[in-house]
Amino acid sequence: MRLLGRSILWIVRIILYGSLVGGIAALVVGGLIWGGIVCERLDEGGLSCMSPVWLDLADYVGLYVALSMLTSMPASLAILGLFLLFADISRLAARKR
Repeated sequence: MRLLGRSILWIVRIILYGSLVGGIAALVVGGLIWGGIVCERLDEGGLSCMSPVWLDLADYVGLYVALSMLTSMPASLAILGLFLLFADISRLAARKR
């Protein structure tokens, strides 16, 4: 039973840390895209970027924002991942004392 609890905790950690990384990536790429650095402004319903890779990344950011607004699942998982990261860092700092 103890092994099952630890494996479930590791699965939850992987999911939450993955969503945290995805959320940070969406924020960084979204800042580059909407800041006008790699893509031009959104005009006439279309987005034009300097390469197809940036256009795919812009689609990812749009999907992440849309899912966060409609279901709030990606954003809430990223926030829980941030709390878990702070808890793990404080636990590691307490061990070293």
